[in-house]
Amino acid sequence: KKLRYLVGFFGDHFDQRAVASLRKPHKALQNCLGDFNDLCVQSESLRALAHELITSKTAAPETLLAMGHLQGRIAAWQADERARFASVFVPFAGPESRKAYAQTFVA
Repeated sequence: KKLRYLVGFFGDHFDQRAVASLRKPHKALQNCLGDFNDLCVQSESLRALAHELITSKTAAPETLLAMGHLQGRIAAWQADERARFASVFVPFAGPESRKAYAQTFVA
């Protein structure tokens, strides 16, 4: 995130086409990580709510079943994001990207 801010802040002082080509993979990686994190937070919130409902004995069986189904969907979405990670990480941190960063920002 900090690297993206630095590129955004100082990017105007460098070759704009080169900077733009570096931003796209960076944004894709951040989006993937952000989506995965959001799913982790949702999963934990749902788990905590289920525990609270069970402890207070206020949960209808249908509610817990629905929550379990949603938890399963969240797990599937997390697996999708994990699988997507490699496809967005390599363009961001691979040899070509490192070379482009060096050529753009290192004198």
